[in-house]
Amino acid sequence: LPTYPPLSILHRGENFVVVDKPGGCISHHSEYSRGKKDEAPPVPLLQRARDAVGERINLVHRLDRGASGCVLCAFEKDENVTREL
Repeated sequence: LPTYPPLSILHRGENFVVVDKPGGCISHHSEYSRGKKDEAPPVPLLQRARDAVGERINLVHRLDRGASGCVLCAFEKDENVTREL
């Protein structure tokens, strides 16, 4: 399986985290993000961020695979927070 460098958590608030997304990293699984038949699928930013913070979170928005930048994720504690963000 491929290994990935740890993600940078730029800020952690009560209801959200801001994650630094490197270019080339997919934001979430989709039918287009699957690896080739003989390769393991890439681990998306969302799963890596969940592993880093140790809690369930949801993407508030996404960035395309090639883009880098800040991604806002809301904790799953209250689905209204995700909707409001």
